[in-house]
Amino acid sequence: MTFIIGEEFKPYKVYRANSFKKKARRKRNRTRLYFILKEKDWSHMDLAEEADLELAQVSLLVNGLQKDILMNTAKRICNALKRTLDDVFSDQPYQIKPNIDNDDEDD
Repeated sequence: MTFIIGEEFKPYKVYRANSFKKKARRKRNRTRLYFILKEKDWSHMDLAEEADLELAQVSLLVNGLQKDILMNTAKRICNALKRTLDDVFSDQPYQIKPNIDNDDEDD
């Protein structure tokens, strides 16, 4: 490696870290799994423990960064959430169900 006098040396890791930050800033598409976790007030860690999966794998699935999934993994997630495969992994947009309280009704 040769250096020109007066130039500042910048290691390879600096460039790699900066390119990673730009990718991380992109807006992610929210998955149905993300909304179901929000609805249940669960974290990624809660789902990973209930489904007996790695936290990194759950994180990738929830954030929509991993598309391919094994059927066994999908079944574990659905069983942990007590939902069907279609509810969790459908391509249709997720509609949040309103909370209806029936405590105010008079008999």
